[in-house]
Amino acid sequence: MKAFLLIFSLVFGVLASISAQDIDLLPRGSETVFKATFDVQGTKMSGFLAAKHTVVGVLHVEFTTPMGNNLITMKWEDGRWKQEYAVRQLKNRFVMETLGEDLKYILGYYIYDEDFLDLCDEWLWGNLKLIPDHRKGKIHAMHVYTKQEKLDRTILYKYRDGKLAQVSVEHPNIPYSLELQTIEKK
Repeated sequence: MKAFLLIFSLVFGVLASISAQDIDLLPRGSETVFKATFDVQGTKMSGFLAAKHTVVGVLHVEFTTPMGNNLITMKWEDGRWKQEYAVRQLKNRFVMETLGEDLKYILGYYIYDEDFLDLCDEWLWGNLKLIPDHRKGKIHAMHVYTKQEKLDRTILYKYRDGKLAQVSVEHPNIPYSLELQTIEKK
């Protein structure tokens, strides 16, 4: 019996090492800046996306142009996104909700939600099913399915020299895309 428990704990430890924790791009109490490109119905916007995850779980996001003009400011607090500022092209409620959901997936915010359940090959988050695609111990894609088993979005992770270089979101049925590139620190 002890041998079985030892083997089980070793196998579980190996499986747990490839878990949702590998996607935690923005741990609580940290902040980061990405090069960002939004494509909203054929209108392409490029700039920088700054994200800050406070210790109490509030997620602040700000998207600015390369010249420093603010395009959008919003925060996730008390279970919903609150828009503080948005330019006309991004003020659409559907765009705001889609952007907000994409950012929660990209930044790995769901792993802090009490509704999140890690089942190794499949993750459950509320009514959603998240299917990660791991290769060589790193996640390369995550497919998000609705409760009707319909593909909602795919998050793609690209690496350079073993470090995350780019994250992009593809939506199968809407003219919207988001791409974030990490900024290398020198």
